[in-house]
Amino acid sequence: MVDWFTVAAQIVNFLILVALLRYFLYGRILEAIDRRRQRLQNEWEEAQRLRALAEEELEGARREHEQLAQQRDELLRRVRREVEEYRQSRMRQVREEVAAMRQQWAGTLADEREAFLRDVRREVAAAVLTIARRVLEELADAELETIVVRQFLQRLREAATTLRERWREVAEAERPPSVLVRTAFPLPPALQEEVEQGIRGVLDGDVTIEWETSADLLCGITLHTDDEKVAWDFRDELDAIEHEILQTIEEEIRSHQPEATQEETSREEATR
Repeated sequence: MVDWFTVAAQIVNFLILVALLRYFLYGRILEAIDRRRQRLQNEWEEAQRLRALAEEELEGARREHEQLAQQRDELLRRVRREVEEYRQSRMRQVREEVAAMRQQWAGTLADEREAFLRDVRREVAAAVLTIARRVLEELADAELETIVVRQFLQRLREAATTLRERWREVAEAERPPSVLVRTAFPLPPALQEEVEQGIRGVLDGDVTIEWETSADLLCGITLHTDDEKVAWDFRDELDAIEHEILQTIEEEIRSHQPEATQEETSREEATR
């Protein structure tokens, strides 16, 4: 059987317990829950604020890092550019100094070479002329005079066409036409006659021939008209020999020069 008294007592006890809990604990529990919720809300908001602040600081740090990286790259580029400019400047300066030294060295070498060649030329010319004078003094006889006349007449025949055409123009303007023959030494009458016949044969006409002895000739004969000249002189042969000797000496000097010096000499001669 159900003990209704016990049931009623338990219900009353339960209601009293509920009333007591509501009166003494429920409000406090709600207040504690509200305070807990508010504290959590505040903590959440603070966390959000700190997170936003951290993200902002992180973004600022990232931007600062990017700026520093850009500044670093710009500084490196500027340093590289300045280093390259300095290197180029130094290289240009070194090239200019080397070129100046090379030019100075080449100029000095060229001056020394020219001085050496002048000395050699002077000594060779003096030696050749001395030998030639001695030979001519020993050979100054009729045979040498004949050889000189033969060489002159050969040279005269080679220039016959030009002389003849030019002489016709002179002969038309001058009456009587005349020419001047210079010799290094007086010729015997027979050789003079041979020369005069050769001149008249080339000029095709009557011509007055004047004779003159010139100390400028070493051993030869020259024919002078108004603007033409035919000459044979032993000095020309000596000059040709001297030129060949000097050319041989210069080629020998070039063959012993370093390659760079030869290039400088070639450029110098091309400039001249």
